[in-house]
Amino acid sequence: MQGSYRRFVATMAHSTQRCREATGGKAPRKQLATKAAYRPKSSPMERDIAKLFLQEHLNDVAFIVGPERSRLPGHKAILAARCPKFEALFSGGFGDSSATEDELPDVNTTAFTAMLDYIYSGDMSCFNELAPDTLAATFALADEYILPLLRVGCKFAFTERMQPTNACETLPIVSGRPECAELAQICEQYIADYFHDFSKESLKVLTEDLDLLLAVLKNGIAPK
Repeated sequence: MQGSYRRFVATMAHSTQRCREATGGKAPRKQLATKAAYRPKSSPMERDIAKLFLQEHLNDVAFIVGPERSRLPGHKAILAARCPKFEALFSGGFGDSSATEDELPDVNTTAFTAMLDYIYSGDMSCFNELAPDTLAATFALADEYILPLLRVGCKFAFTERMQPTNACETLPIVSGRPECAELAQICEQYIADYFHDFSKESLKVLTEDLDLLLAVLKNGIAPK
């Protein structure tokens, strides 16, 4: 039985092969997440811009993020050029465009930092190392800040990390969150497709939550 999870992986594998052909057979970066948005070696200008990531040199805005109030410096011109929401924010579309600080108390700090890293460098190579909840939070930020390539990178990294040892534990993290509905579907389909590879202990999470179990069952359990 071929589920949507397997089709998605096959699609991304095909995209990776096309990237190889487009770059003269050069392989994408080792990290899996980057395959989703592979690009040729960065130019000197891109590398110079990436050096400004989280640097206070010439910064003109700072984000106060999370309950711990982490201060993340930024540069309005770079952020506006790369991100539609920041462009609107700094142009007065969401209030005072001259503000030098933006308070984001309810935002996941690691996810916001990952998003800024992508904006400055285009690099998503670290995404396969992010915890599932952080990946989900970054995926949601990509939607909010209108960054479609970042969204694809998060989705691919999330998909590649699915294993019988973690899928059931990951599903409750994304289930019931409208902004993460696609990630929940990936989890549900993976569990359905590889149901017989899961240990009884792993499946215990589902037996304790009827809604999660029904969500998996609606995808149809693959035959053994």
